Parts: sequence; structure tokens; C-alpha cells
Amino acid sequence: MDLFYCMDCESVTSPFAPEHLNGPTLNHHLKVFDRNQEYSLRWLNALKQEGVCPRQMVDVGCGIGSLLHAARAAEGIEGTGYDLDEQACEHGRSHFGLDLRGEAWHAESDPHKVDLIACIMVLEHIKWPRPLLRQLILAGRRHQCPIYVSVPWFNRHSWKDLDNPFAPGSLLDAPWVHVTNFSELAFQRVCSSLGAVRMKRVSAIPWPGYLVWC
Repeated sequence: MDLFYCMDCESVTSPFAPEHLNGPTLNHHLKVFDRNQEYSLRWLNALKQEGVCPRQMVDVGCGIGSLLHAARAAEGIEGTGYDLDEQACEHGRSHFGLDLRGEAWHAESDPHKVDLIACIMVLEHIKWPRPLLRQLILAGRRHQCPIYVSVPWFNRHSWKDLDNPFAPGSLLDAPWVHVTNFSELAFQRVCSSLGAVRMKRVSAIPWPGYLVWC
């Protein structure tokens, strides 16, 4: 395991991982589509409890658009998705009629006002996640809307995985997929350093994360 561990921010990174780890993702997204529809509804309900009820949203790292599909069907929420896998985006466009774009997202990508920017289970796949997080915060400030970020949090109770990284259920058992494993402490510190003014933890099982206002 080529891991660096920071005892200060309680995070793990794989510094020798290649820049581009994940190949085509379409088959994976199709396999977990039904599961992600259920997860999306739970997530939307958790946001409602926090008073966040978007009408127009952006999904960064959208895959085939499972989240946007569920949001539109359940709540009439419209949105735009971005993903580097054009094949996955094409599937979402042709099968669900979604606005999915096979390109890199950045803070200036969306000319129209949006109410929420979501980035769910994406940052852990990126070798250098800070630039994307910076763009998310800039976009939240530009649109005057919250961002929502969720990753598989590597908190203190996960430290045992460092002793046996390939054990069933370990967050470190797929280092070719998850190259950055950071804690909630690290996330809060980085967001604050990038200009976030308020953060609220949301227990949206199985996508627990943070609403961040910028």
C-alpha cells in the first residue's frame, strides 16, 4: 500500500497512484442504478429536513444521471450533470432525457442560476481533490447557493484499516479506485481555508456529507 497518512488532518492519500485510475464506468452505474435511486430519495429527504429544497441543481460527477433522474421523478427538480465519462453521459441523455455533459465541470460552467451543487462520492476518486473543491466553493459563492459534498469519510474509527487494508469492508481495499481518503476534520479545514462561511453535517445515509455555504 503506497499510502501517506497525516496525523494532523487524519487523512490518507496514495501519492504514487496514476493520474487517471478509472476506466469506463457505464457498467458499474447500470449495476447500481436501482440502489442509487433509493439512495437519492433518502438524500433528498435528508435535505428537506435541513430546509434545502432545490428547484435547479448541478450534479458534479453524475455518471448516468441516477441522482438527477430520481430528483426529477420524485420532486420535479431539474438539473445538469457533468462527468468525464462521455459514454455514461450519453446513456443518461438517451435513456432519461437528462442534460448530461461529458466534460470537466468548473465554477463558470453554469450560466443560469442554480439552487444546489452536489458532488457525491467523487473526490475520493481524484488524486488532487483540492482544485475541484475550490471550484465548488467558488460556484457556491457565485450562485449564492449551498454545495453538498459526500465522500467515504476516513475518520478515527477507520484507522484500523491501516493495519489490514484489504479486509472486507475496509475503505482502503481498492486503492486503484479510491486514491484520497480524508476525514471530516480535514474536509472542514480545507473548506474553511478556501472561504466557506458555514458548514452543516447532514446524516444522509448512505451519503453522509456536508452542506457548505460560501
